[in-house]
Amino acid sequence: MNDNGYQGGEAFARNSDIDTSHAAAEYISTHVRELQLKVLAYAAERGLGGFIDPEMNEDFGVHSSTYRTRRSELVAMDLIEDTGERVAIGGKGRKHAVWRITDKGYAKHLSSNRAGSGEVA
Repeated sequence: MNDNGYQGGEAFARNSDIDTSHAAAEYISTHVRELQLKVLAYAAERGLGGFIDPEMNEDFGVHSSTYRTRRSELVAMDLIEDTGERVAIGGKGRKHAVWRITDKGYAKHLSSNRAGSGEVA
């Protein structure tokens, strides 16, 4: 468990917490899984060519770290990997890591689509 209320990638509430804390933890865990599946599907669509975080954020229409954080969680689960390639947007500026789906990630993506599951792990 860490200080942010997450344990093993899931939001949690202690038994002694009030009912609203339990409801919030359940909502966050479900919402995070949904976003992880969206990022996994995005990575599957991008295929072996991969993607960089700014492209992903642009495609999702956000400028926050929400999807980057979900991508990072999927990296920790070995569902997405760093290709080792670095690219700059428009060929200039800061270079970004290129990410791609792993074989394990692609299998998870396919099984999630077949089952209609909200589970990532």
